[in-house]
Amino acid sequence: MSRRNGFTLIEMLIVIVVISAVSLISIPSIRSAKLKSELRSSRTAVAGAYARARSAAIQYNRATIVAFNGTSVVVLATPRLVAAAGSTVDTVGRVNNLSVAYGVTVASTNDSLRVDPRGFGANTSAVTVRLTRAEFTDSVVIGAYGRLTQ
Repeated sequence: MSRRNGFTLIEMLIVIVVISAVSLISIPSIRSAKLKSELRSSRTAVAGAYARARSAAIQYNRATIVAFNGTSVVVLATPRLVAAAGSTVDTVGRVNNLSVAYGVTVASTNDSLRVDPRGFGANTSAVTVRLTRAEFTDSVVIGAYGRLTQ
């Protein structure tokens, strides 16, 4: 009677082929899920910037602006707390580059969103921020009075 320890070469090759086939089938769906996840994260970042602008406007009793500069989103407050030459706004928080963080492109119907010191939107019409990553697109709509819809 012979004892068999381990696996044969044929058995190992069959396992490798099966694992390769399963991974080749699942790679497109994993890629798609990753792209959608990054798109949702960028949408949340835009909504978070607007929420940060509203809370800063109320907390400091100053008008704030969510500015879209290419693929960057930044919250600004005016007037400055401490006067500085050449600038009339303070930056609230950090500049969020959505292209670097999530790989998305940003297109907005307006270059900025304004919030008055009471926390209400001060835009003349709704602003749509369209986020695109590969073949997927998502958007955030902020109404004229500051209502956020995603």
